Amino acid sequence: MSEFIYGHTGEYDLRDKSRYSHLRVKPETPADEERLAALERMPKGEDIWLDARSVMLYLQMGRTKVYEMIRTGEIPAVRIGRSVRVNKRVLDALLDQWAVSL
Repeated sequence: MSEFIYGHTGEYDLRDKSRYSHLRVKPETPADEERLAALERMPKGEDIWLDARSVMLYLQMGRTKVYEMIRTGEIPAVRIGRSVRVNKRVLDALLDQWAVSL
């Protein structure tokens, strides 16, 4: 992978990960960065359909684990052709159920 990606937003330095040092799954492209920023701005319970990559960034989980949880039904999803979509409102409700007090 190139160290720099040139896009409509200008030069993007993939080596500068300091903004995302607290994240387990870090954005790899400018599109991922925009997707993560949009997810952070969405109000909880919004009726939006997320693709698997967005779910991965939102939950801070790896791709294999997200797809495994979708396949086993832990995360309810809709398959449209080869695409998988997860409802953000349902995902937020699942997170509330999974929450534990520490």
